[in-house]
Amino acid sequence: ESKWTIKMLHKDPPVFTIDNFFTEEECQSYMSMAEPNNINDNNEQPTAVQITSPTFSSLSISRRTSTTWFCRYSGVPTLLAKAQHLLNNVELSQMEEP
Repeated sequence: ESKWTIKMLHKDPPVFTIDNFFTEEECQSYMSMAEPNNINDNNEQPTAVQITSPTFSSLSISRRTSTTWFCRYSGVPTLLAKAQHLLNNVELSQMEEP
């Protein structure tokens, strides 16, 4: 297992990168959630849903380079386990659903 390397990119608001957070296989799995028809194992609801953010004005949207996705807890167990480890086992109830 590779050691995580955390770098602060911006102080306010805080923005970090974490090198080696996911394995190549985990990256592929999470990227596949953005594909059309990404239904979960129960074939009920998508694991991840692209969100249109109402918090940005039409002027800022033209400059925005990111996309917001909502991922259900049930679809991201590896992310949650690693985040809990990184954050000293903070309770999931204290985390915003990814």
